[in-house]
Amino acid sequence: MKTELPANEIPQTKHDRQLVWHDEFEGDALNPEKWRFCATMVNPDTDYRNTPEHARVENGQLHMQVRRQGDRFSNCEGIATCETMLFRYGYVEMRARLPYRHGAWPSFWMKGNTKYLTHEEGRNDWFPETDIFEVFSSPNSLGSNLHKWGPKGHFMIQGDENNPKRGYTFADATHLNDEYHIYALEWTPEHMKFFVDDECYYTANIGPSTRFLSEEFPDLKGFHDPQYLILNNEIFTVGSDWRPEGAAIADDDVLPFDYYVDWVRLYQNPETETLILGKDCV
Repeated sequence: MKTELPANEIPQTKHDRQLVWHDEFEGDALNPEKWRFCATMVNPDTDYRNTPEHARVENGQLHMQVRRQGDRFSNCEGIATCETMLFRYGYVEMRARLPYRHGAWPSFWMKGNTKYLTHEEGRNDWFPETDIFEVFSSPNSLGSNLHKWGPKGHFMIQGDENNPKRGYTFADATHLNDEYHIYALEWTPEHMKFFVDDECYYTANIGPSTRFLSEEFPDLKGFHDPQYLILNNEIFTVGSDWRPEGAAIADDDVLPFDYYVDWVRLYQNPETETLILGKDCV
């Protein structure tokens, strides 16, 4: 059951910013003014069905569920704000309960929107991807990554020299699958900082002093363009195009895998950070 504060007690300020967008999942279905199903992943072993069986709002939460269907699996597509909300800089956080299970690949991430991508001379097809977190078939840890995708493949930004790790491991994972935690990102012109329960575990320098530039990748423009939020409750299977070694779901792995989202909130300084809503997103 949901244990969050009443709506009128939702914190209106955080990290020196004010609440500008949020969803507490209080209705009986996804709010189409905030979320859309979006084909963000492909798994040849999975049948994608955007039905209440796989994504529903209940008890004040979004509940995503991936199921086994004989020798195949069924799941919903990604749930995203691609047509409803984009933002540039700010502090976004989500309270959620994740499947830290063998074969599970739940994530909370962002992508750039074609309409607002900065034109890059000779390389205007490059897209940024910000992985706030991904659980790579782990019982106790998650990873965070920044990618830039394009015609030559992709590259990843490492952590800064004082904070090189791109992941977080829970000290006690005994009841982790039954626990809610707050996962967050602070995004500024200088950095992206990643948090679990207000603890910053990874900082990526995206400012002019970043060490992660080269002749092939001379800038990080995509990480200064508006991005949209995505939720996925994906899995690793034998047929997955990519998976960590040993991560594929086995016959003895018990499904369904459940991903519960209590709320998602975005805080910004309206004078220096950008929010784009509705028809302006497409």
